[in-house]
Amino acid sequence: MAEEEVVSEDSHEGELGPFGQVDVGCYPDLVRQGGLVNALRAVVDERQMDIGSVDAPYGGKTEGHVNAKIETGRGIILARIHVAERNFSVNIHDADVWIAGGTTADISQVLDVAAAWREGISLDSLENRFPFMKVTDLARVLASPDPVRAQWDYLRTAPVFHDDRVLVDAAFGNAVLRSFFPDLSHRTLQLSRSFRDRQGAVRIAPGEDGYSVSRSGGTEPHGPLESLDRAIAVAAELLGG
Repeated sequence: MAEEEVVSEDSHEGELGPFGQVDVGCYPDLVRQGGLVNALRAVVDERQMDIGSVDAPYGGKTEGHVNAKIETGRGIILARIHVAERNFSVNIHDADVWIAGGTTADISQVLDVAAAWREGISLDSLENRFPFMKVTDLARVLASPDPVRAQWDYLRTAPVFHDDRVLVDAAFGNAVLRSFFPDLSHRTLQLSRSFRDRQGAVRIAPGEDGYSVSRSGGTEPHGPLESLDRAIAVAAELLGG
């Protein structure tokens, strides 16, 4: 089931109040203390926790009522409240990677997650200690000893990529392409030096008339290419040159 989104735009303040469309009856503590940020800070002070700074993430006038950002020194924790029931979404981010996410009705658990993450808890221990938190597949890939191989294994086995298995397996079968980090999105396979180093990345995409192969920052795409084998060969030439 998809999470309920909060309405937190400043433009709603005059019409709906600082909590937007949220059922404030679910959050008497937040109403009393003036929003999520203040409520979290109150728990931090009461428990004398060392979790990092707690602020509004986007800087809007009403953001602190429904959203909060905790700077842990090991990435950030983003928290937000749900609309029609008492629930807090908790998401851990490190730079451009979503590490883990979950939902809890207990505001103190938001801070417990933040404290544990700040202290260096491992991914497995995070899920074991906080069963409502789920570590993302990408986070596990990047934490593995060999992220390139781990990502190939993920793309070749995860059911969500079943429809593109032929493309992924064909690319994996090429020794040159297999040494690059693969990323699959919108049926396009991108191959780069690493997850964060995308300079010169090569993309292989299926189309109605065959396959196209392109390189970021390069010349015009190659294609349409009549076969997948030919597309793999062209991609290997671009990456091996």
